[in-house]
Amino acid sequence: MIKKRLKPLAITKGINKKEFDSEGRTISVEFKDLIIFCCYFPNGGRDHERVPYKLKYSRAIHKHIKTLKKPVIITGDFNTAHKEIDLKNPKTNQNTSGFLPEERKWMDNFLNKDFVDAYRYFHPDKKDEYTWWTYRGDCRARNIGWRIDYFCVSSRLIKKLKSCSHDQAVLGSDHCPLYLEVKK
Repeated sequence: MIKKRLKPLAITKGINKKEFDSEGRTISVEFKDLIIFCCYFPNGGRDHERVPYKLKYSRAIHKHIKTLKKPVIITGDFNTAHKEIDLKNPKTNQNTSGFLPEERKWMDNFLNKDFVDAYRYFHPDKKDEYTWWTYRGDCRARNIGWRIDYFCVSSRLIKKLKSCSHDQAVLGSDHCPLYLEVKK
């Protein structure tokens, strides 16, 4: 939800790559001063069968965004917990899709200089903050989760960030809502 009523210049589905666009993974909204991308990154699968496709999509999104002249906010389910702090049980999930070294390495590269994880920008050491919980084993009630949903912001927008948060109290999904506040 965009609180201030801004009129978009364009709304675009996909990134002109049929391989990914056929799954409806990307929508972008262009405004005068920035572009917001909402993405649903592929899940790598229990047997890691879709990890190569996930990484190919991730690289394609990054490459596409780097060609744009306007700053970007990219949000959505990245299906990757970036650091050990971003999931409850990092040691037992070393070989689980969503926390594989190659998935985390892509996040390292993505966040290296082009983008900032807005939540970690404001809360670098905050633990037990997750955005997704499996429905199995009452994990949500016990807060055994993963932080796999992000607002990643072009580095040149850092000075405009006011806040970023999660609302774990909102139920109705296995994910919780995320909020990003940006100065005008």
